[in-house]
Amino acid sequence: MITSKNFYERISAIEPDCFVLSLVAHESKVDKIIIDCVSLGMYTRALRGRKMRTMNGLYDEFSAACQFPLYFGENLMAFDECLSSLDNQDPGKGIVLVLTEPDQVLMDSIKFESELELFLSCLANAATEWGEKIDLGEWWDRPALPFHMVLVGAEKQLDDVSSKWRHTKSNLIIDNL
Repeated sequence: MITSKNFYERISAIEPDCFVLSLVAHESKVDKIIIDCVSLGMYTRALRGRKMRTMNGLYDEFSAACQFPLYFGENLMAFDECLSSLDNQDPGKGIVLVLTEPDQVLMDSIKFESELELFLSCLANAATEWGEKIDLGEWWDRPALPFHMVLVGAEKQLDDVSSKWRHTKSNLIIDNL
């Protein structure tokens, strides 16, 4: 495994009231990161930024990668709901979304800043929802689980993305792995 204990600790952490983005500046490591996260028991999905240049593209890519249910309405409320529940899929020991080409996300949007803020709010909401234990004595009970996104790209891409995304979302933590 290429993941260090430090990587495992970060990716397994539940961060209350914030959403953590982890930056990895080596695109060549994407397959290994995915394999390592899966071997750690994490629900791991790869997303391609080039497919998410608009909100509709973002919905399509997330829906395909995360296998949203057929009733997914391809709108912000449905996106938020599906990302926060993953509709009966086994989240394992936590959720890790690996995003390549993060600099391409919403780049064709005429409302870039507002749509980026909405997208990041949905991710933060999902992190909050997954980070809360459900203990109601029902079949859907589960422990609190971490929810993280790992951005993979060239160092310059990641610098640009972290600057834009940090500016948009105040409770966003960006760290380098």
